[in-house]
Amino acid sequence: MIYENKVDDFFIVSNTNEAFTYPLHVHDYIEIIRVMDGSMQMQIGPHIYSLSKGDYSIIFPNIVHDYRAAADGSPSNLNISNCVLSLIPRYKPFLEAYYPQSPVIKAEQLPKIVNTLSDELHRLTSDGQNPDPNLIGSIFATILGYCLPCLKLSPLSTDMNRELSVRIISYVARHSLEDLTQETIAKKFGISKFALSRIFSSVLRTNFREYINSQRINYAEYLLLNTEDEITAICYTSGFQSQKTFNRVFREQAGMSPSEFRKTHEGLLYPENQEVLLPHPPAATAPDSHKNHRKAAEKGS
Repeated sequence: MIYENKVDDFFIVSNTNEAFTYPLHVHDYIEIIRVMDGSMQMQIGPHIYSLSKGDYSIIFPNIVHDYRAAADGSPSNLNISNCVLSLIPRYKPFLEAYYPQSPVIKAEQLPKIVNTLSDELHRLTSDGQNPDPNLIGSIFATILGYCLPCLKLSPLSTDMNRELSVRIISYVARHSLEDLTQETIAKKFGISKFALSRIFSSVLRTNFREYINSQRINYAEYLLLNTEDEITAICYTSGFQSQKTFNRVFREQAGMSPSEFRKTHEGLLYPENQEVLLPHPPAATAPDSHKNHRKAAEKGS
């Protein structure tokens, strides 16, 4: 079951009883991951980390990252908390200027009050409550006050190569439902195809096409969960040009066919407040245009 609370300045997600997987993405707010049960892996920047029950990961702004199931495929229960930097003004300049060399904090490194504060964030935003954003910001700031001393921080490079990498990755993620090629992206950003390939291989540990496919399959998963659209229509809406390719790539990423995915996750809605990380669909196929779009209230999630 997934419950969510969506507001302009923060969002809090709890995921239980399902392996939570989200492809590589980047955003400009602070994110705190807490493993409630099980284990998981995260790629943060170019490195992959393993997290177990009780561990935390602090994702600084504009750092590429993903969530993935543990190597054995077992599910992990996560608390995912996000907050815009304007709600924590004391930390905003600091978070924009530094990054943690290792963003994972083991359970035994933190006092129990951090878990209490994390629990309070999720209590405040569950059951349809709409807490004062300033209260949420204060709790985030207190959690960071305990967590930051546990992290070894380095100054964030301001060189153009890093800034360009974030811009390119963000652009491709947003526009991955379109007919993108390495040639068009390289030309748009004024770099060579070789330089573009190097960004994806060094920063994301994947190639250009695999990254686009991961974004497209994630969008397809959203449509399979939140609409009643035919799978054939979802194939083309998600940017694929053939059903055969769609089925093959979907199975490679999700471990099952699209029809199996829909049946296995029947009744489970894609978290509404994660939709901001989905690719931008063309206007004709935007989520609100689907006639059979399922509303969370109708499903009682």
